[in-house]
Amino acid sequence: MYNLGYRAIEKRILPYCTNKGIAVVGYSPFGHGNFYSPQSTKGKVLVEIANRHGRTPRQIALRFLSLHSNVFIIPKTSHPEMARENSQSVDKDWGLTDKDIEEINRAFPVSDGDNPLKMI
Repeated sequence: MYNLGYRAIEKRILPYCTNKGIAVVGYSPFGHGNFYSPQSTKGKVLVEIANRHGRTPRQIALRFLSLHSNVFIIPKTSHPEMARENSQSVDKDWGLTDKDIEEINRAFPVSDGDNPLKMI
């Protein structure tokens, strides 16, 4: 599992896999049915960044989670319009700025503890 609320794989798993050339599949990138409300403090960060880029908060989350070259994200959806929206998160005509990445890291930090790998 890899999403903004659960970034524990960035501590040990992702560096190990990167070092060994192992691709990482990030599933449940929007959490498990609990993506951030636009009214929440964390949701507002995503909305502000999305507005700067003319994107959606979900596209911002997917773009951020896709920053690592050996990670690919598999968001689940049964709606064609959501699949289109998801695919536009990795369009080559836009990207996150250093400021965007800093804001996301501040709002959604990697935990200090050594968390076990979560599964759903």
